[in-house]
Amino acid sequence: MVQAIRSSDITLEKLEALFGLSLTEDPDFFLEWQTPAIELTETEIQRLDQVKRHFRYLLRQPPVLEGVVKMVMLSPLLELAGFYDAPFQIRTEAEITISSLDSDSDTMVRGAIDVLVLMETLWLLVIESKMSDFSLTKALAQALSYMLASPESITFGMITNGTDFVFLKVNTEKAAIYSSSKVFSLLVSSVQPIASSTASPSPAGLSATTMPADLIASILLSASPLLHNLPVDKPDKTRDRFVT
Repeated sequence: MVQAIRSSDITLEKLEALFGLSLTEDPDFFLEWQTPAIELTETEIQRLDQVKRHFRYLLRQPPVLEGVVKMVMLSPLLELAGFYDAPFQIRTEAEITISSLDSDSDTMVRGAIDVLVLMETLWLLVIESKMSDFSLTKALAQALSYMLASPESITFGMITNGTDFVFLKVNTEKAAIYSSSKVFSLLVSSVQPIASSTASPSPAGLSATTMPADLIASILLSASPLLHNLPVDKPDKTRDRFVT
């Protein structure tokens, strides 16, 4: 009998058991987030300042619900990164199913990706968005399960609750491994970074930090030309994974 697990209920332990996913400690595995290649223009910085002001205002009466986080915080960032223009496409609530690598297991994970950025059929960025009071730690396994459904061997992801941001990278070329960026805060001043008393706990494998807002947008902007160079793989026939 087939056992279906909701992506929102999946754990890192389950991902390891079902799909062999493991955290890599290789410091060179995920360099992309450390060296964003694009500097923001003055206009883009002003736009980010406006986004921060809007979100700070909404945080005066928490929690900020997930739909509002997508509208007020996530949408402007995707616009700045150019993901609303050709050749990119945006899909929301993209349903995925991924089956265990164990041929003797009838377990599968099902869920719906909040935001999926595509270039034709190439998965560029998987985004999981949560309400402002939601810990990013709880969303880590869910986001990774979506990334394992990608037909590409290399997939990038991002988790956000509107206040904090974490970038992810998964590589399934040989064995399924992942790594994460540090935790970034969009609410920290770009002039004098300070620790946030409301920061969420760090996801597994991360050390928490606070960074200027412009770095977050710069990473997303850098993703556009960076992801153009990703190799396009044929779907892995040993793994049942698809998106509808």
